[in-house]
Amino acid sequence: LFKLHHAWDDDVDLKKYTLFVCSIISILSQ
Repeated sequence: LFKLHHAWDDDVDLKKYTLFVCSIISILSQ
C-alpha cells in the first residue's frame, strides 16, 4: 500500500512537472 501511494505521488509530481514545462514552452514560443 505504501509503495502504491508513493507511486501515485510520483505520478502527480510528474504531471505537475509536465504542466510546468508546457507552460514554459508556451511562453517562450510567443
